[in-house]
Amino acid sequence: MACYANAREFLRAVEARYRALDAYSDRGIVYAYARRPRKADVQRLNRDRLVPGIAKRSFEQRVQSYRSIVARLRGEPLMKEPFETAYRNTGEFRVVWTRAHPYPPLRHRRTLGVVGRDAQGAYVFLRRPDGKESLRREDSLDLAVAASSSAAQTISALLFGPCHGGRLLELRRIRFRGMREIDGVDCLAVSGLGWRGGRVTAWFGTGDLMLRRLVEHRSRHEERRFDVRTADLDPAIDFKAPVVAEIA
Repeated sequence: MACYANAREFLRAVEARYRALDAYSDRGIVYAYARRPRKADVQRLNRDRLVPGIAKRSFEQRVQSYRSIVARLRGEPLMKEPFETAYRNTGEFRVVWTRAHPYPPLRHRRTLGVVGRDAQGAYVFLRRPDGKESLRREDSLDLAVAASSSAAQTISALLFGPCHGGRLLELRRIRFRGMREIDGVDCLAVSGLGWRGGRVTAWFGTGDLMLRRLVEHRSRHEERRFDVRTADLDPAIDFKAPVVAEIA
């Protein structure tokens, strides 16, 4: 691995590596972990004389319900969102993700999303749990990505520059955080204060500078990427926007 003067210089090298790619693909999962509601928030609301009593009782009931969900999860993620990414430097881009309902008894209700760019421009495709499909064209990929998975926001910022979502070079107080093996790949960790106010830690392969893991600690979101390829993309990948099915 090359030597870098500091963590910011390393992130600039990561950004340059992504911008120079002719092709890219990966698979991964976004995990969202539940945060236990704070007792102080309930107490603060109850002290507010301007909030009606019925609103306070409703809020307390929702907090108790959420606490019971957190207890049942026992550290397991509240949400798992698998995704797949593909890119060619001809301008083609595609991220496919599947999002289940966050409430455990409704996990069977899934939404399929595709965001991308083809010869006609940027698009967002959705297939809702009831089977209804929609396709929306956007003026720019930035606008399309803004309405999509956080995984699409992360990778689009690395591949295309300033884009909606996390921009690693905008982290403040960036530091190296040591080495770790992730899915058999030696990775270097970098962390800093993120765009949403909390600490963000990212792990990059020491050999290829590709992102393997990203954690937003305050929001308790984790993004894992594996099967990362920068050549020999699957020839079956279709960058064209999906066709909306007619429902009789």
